[in-house]
Amino acid sequence: MKKNTFILKIVTLLVVGWFTLTSAASAANLNYTADQTIALSSPAVNLTILNGSVASSLVVNTDSIVVGIPTSSSFVITSASRDLTVAGSAAGVTVGKSCSASQVVTVTITATTGTGTYTILPSAGKCTYEAGGGGGGGGGGGSGSSSSTPATPATSATPATPATPTTTPATPATPATPATPATPAVPATQAVGDAALLSTQMGVTRNESSEASNNSKVTNSASEFKVNLDDSSKTIATNFITYGISNATAKLGSGERLALIRDQLETLGRVSVDALEQLANGQKPADRNIGNEVKQLPNVLKTFQALTGQKAPNFQDPKQDLAWNTMMYRVRFDRNLTKEKTGIAKFKAIFGRAPTTPLNWATVRAYGYALNTGAVLGATSSSWADALSVGLTKGEGIRSLQQYLNTHGFVIVASGPGSPGNETDLLGGLTSQALAKWQASVGLTPATGQVGPGTINYLKTR
Repeated sequence: MKKNTFILKIVTLLVVGWFTLTSAASAANLNYTADQTIALSSPAVNLTILNGSVASSLVVNTDSIVVGIPTSSSFVITSASRDLTVAGSAAGVTVGKSCSASQVVTVTITATTGTGTYTILPSAGKCTYEAGGGGGGGGGGGSGSSSSTPATPATSATPATPATPTTTPATPATPATPATPATPAVPATQAVGDAALLSTQMGVTRNESSEASNNSKVTNSASEFKVNLDDSSKTIATNFITYGISNATAKLGSGERLALIRDQLETLGRVSVDALEQLANGQKPADRNIGNEVKQLPNVLKTFQALTGQKAPNFQDPKQDLAWNTMMYRVRFDRNLTKEKTGIAKFKAIFGRAPTTPLNWATVRAYGYALNTGAVLGATSSSWADALSVGLTKGEGIRSLQQYLNTHGFVIVASGPGSPGNETDLLGGLTSQALAKWQASVGLTPATGQVGPGTINYLKTR
């Protein structure tokens, strides 16, 4: 019973990103365990309430819906045919809206400490996608709209003829109409639905044979993860695997792009071009599937606890936030073999085996790229320095100490035992030498190369 109560509280904590454990939502709430389509008649438009959404009430009108949002909950709705506007406001409730490259609008209403009632109405046209210009590097940027044609300057009026002119003034020449600027190339993130255009944008020759093969892989993967993909989504996924959509995704290679699509089908339950670009650039995705997060929670939480020794993540810590989302949504990073070796070594040390599953490899990345800044987890070193004791020469505290030295400019050895990613639990001569150099650099004297009270106190307070 205690374990179930704790898991329930963690669900509330993690799903809405709030850090005060609260009781479960009232049984009267509407809990959406699958995507649900709402049809409006004026205008005729379908809205989709996403799996995992929670509402205290829902009224469907001919031209709008009115939704009540209970505290500690989130409500997500999308439209592929119309933009959406939201009316209403309340303390402790936030409203977010995004538009994907395929012009699907997503509205997310999240209640942290308050409650509120909101009216959601479709607009006249589709939402406007604006591609990011920087956002983590890797390309695919540029404006999401074409340049406007400058207005043609008015032709100067012919001056009036003087009363008794000696000569007729010449009519001023009509200014030339400025040339219409060329329409910028469509960003690859928007061209992904058109294989011919995308391959041109990516600077490669179109390969229809690879497209056919990858389309089959997409279909099989969707079936495996029980995700219903429409033809447009299958085409987007196929083209993404075949060509990529940016420098970052092109660098992954087609095999890793397929793995990213499979991860997205498993974790997000749909294809999101925006999220694919974010995931390839080491960023947590803006698109989420709260229902799937809850399903993954027991495994991800158990793994996070093993990595950090903490009961739950602190989402205000950017490293922990990124690590958590790396495991939830399988974020990729610009490859660094040293970081990956460190992550693999940590995984083996904790679980006693090599990583094999997609979540296992996401755990390696979560540690190697997000959590491991000199093996300091969270804001201070104390989470691992607590394992140190005066005169310690063997144990996990020594392994963490070696990781700290290797990532702070005091590499123990270039290769073999004690090298980055191959740290051991023994304090030998090479570790002692590196430790002595570090002690001297931070003003700890005498620099003995041994674990003393000064070393422990210094690491615990940094």
